Amino acid sequence: MFLTPTVFGSKHLIGSSVTILFIILFLSLSLRPNVNRKVILRSSALLLIVLELFKYAYTLATDGSIGEYMYPFNLCSFSLYVTPIVAFGKGKFAKFITPFTYAVGLLAGSLVLLYPSNVLGSTETWFPITEVLPFHSFIYHGNMVFFSIFLVKSKLYEPKFKDFQKALLVLLIVATFSNTLNFILDEDYMLLREGNGSPFQFVLKSYNYVAYLGVMGLVGVLLIMLLYIPHLKTNKRAV
Repeated sequence: MFLTPTVFGSKHLIGSSVTILFIILFLSLSLRPNVNRKVILRSSALLLIVLELFKYAYTLATDGSIGEYMYPFNLCSFSLYVTPIVAFGKGKFAKFITPFTYAVGLLAGSLVLLYPSNVLGSTETWFPITEVLPFHSFIYHGNMVFFSIFLVKSKLYEPKFKDFQKALLVLLIVATFSNTLNFILDEDYMLLREGNGSPFQFVLKSYNYVAYLGVMGLVGVLLIMLLYIPHLKTNKRAV
């Protein structure tokens, strides 16, 4: 009988738990007083790019081609573009893009660890290793979470509640871009066309596409606002 791993099954829980432990470990080591925090941030951003290139090289070597579904236009993929800007940049654009970089890394990375419906592979266990990409995905998304938390804990970015507006604006731009590509390439980037792997796909199937987009948009707004609400209290105390 062919089995596939389930969300909240043993493979998911073990993978997410180990990833979280490594995030905590690397944060504790990276936040020591004698550590160059800019170097850590830049290394984390470069690691994302290296991991993405590895995924393409591995897929080419094993499958002979890269499917359009793997193109870097999913929400998590945008960390590839914005983390280097934040880690290496100093200008107004880097400052403007930082709230989105923080939000997408923490939210998208955490959501994959919480609900990895599309990245668990087809085997029930991690070992013996018969699939490499599930390992890659947990490392990639764990690094996203690490980057965002480290960005704040290192004081390289101090979130303000009003920053959620900038994060939402950039999210709207990238979502519009990705969904346009969905119809051009017949894909499902950011789960915005067919909703494969989305817990809200039932809205698309039971109602209509407009309702589904509305729900996904509302969820995005609420999650980013929730991410910044704790900083509303912090900002008030600082005044």
